[in-house]
Amino acid sequence: SFGWSNNGRSFDALKFTVKTEPASIDIFTSKIFERTTTSTDQGFHGIYATTKVVPNNTIDLYVLALKDGAQSTATPFGQAKLGNTTTTGLTTKTQTLYTYGFRIKGAVEALDYTLEVPFQTGKVETNTPKNYKLSGRAYAAKAGYTLPIPAKVRVGFEYNFASGDKDGTDEKVTTFFNLFPTNHGKFGIADLQGWRNVKAMSFNVKAEPVEKLTLSAAYWSLSLAQKQDAWYSAANWNNTPTGIRAANSTNTSSKVGSEIDLVAAYKYSSAVAMELGISRFSPGKFVTQQLTA
Repeated sequence: SFGWSNNGRSFDALKFTVKTEPASIDIFTSKIFERTTTSTDQGFHGIYATTKVVPNNTIDLYVLALKDGAQSTATPFGQAKLGNTTTTGLTTKTQTLYTYGFRIKGAVEALDYTLEVPFQTGKVETNTPKNYKLSGRAYAAKAGYTLPIPAKVRVGFEYNFASGDKDGTDEKVTTFFNLFPTNHGKFGIADLQGWRNVKAMSFNVKAEPVEKLTLSAAYWSLSLAQKQDAWYSAANWNNTPTGIRAANSTNTSSKVGSEIDLVAAYKYSSAVAMELGISRFSPGKFVTQQLTA
């Protein structure tokens, strides 16, 4: 589960954990959708390893596989090009998406940092000779410095990137797919942006002026990685955006807009917490052009 939703995400799964001195390794297999035949089920499988062999650092390594054998006219993995007019009536046969990546999180005295880099490969087979190759990439980097004062003021910077698709007619899908996201607050608390086809930069500050009270402020600058591809929301990863967010081969701007967030959180007890926030989104040229098109 995650904030602002009463519904959590549920998986039918088996997970095996191997714990050793240098690393902990999770091996899992899960079924997301069970259909009429086993060959058309959707499954999610992977290996996720965590190690702390480097002092003051945690390193994660993972390999994830999402496989779908459904024969349907639904847009495969949400890529806009597979749902356009040139492929009307397209039926997918099999869809496979592999994600490989690493994440490192650590600190050097008052300086903390995190870096994650995933890559994706895969394919979508259809009922026509035209099959699609999947190839995406992304990275997320952030760092912060906590000032040596009682209020625990942390000043931070963050930059996120996820690839988009610049050609809506070829047989290569290069949009990154953030698997089963819980993106609330990850790119601003207004939840207008997901980790797909994006360049997102943030300056932020966080403080604890008194016990149990946390104040935070953030500025976000949001742009499209590929201006011909769609603008994807926080919850959008496996369907085709429509309306203002749809892919547009004639779009001339990549500037989505900027956002300012202010949040106050108070932890009354271990069972009760309260949060108050306000967010202001200022549309960029991409949004204003789409609204007037």
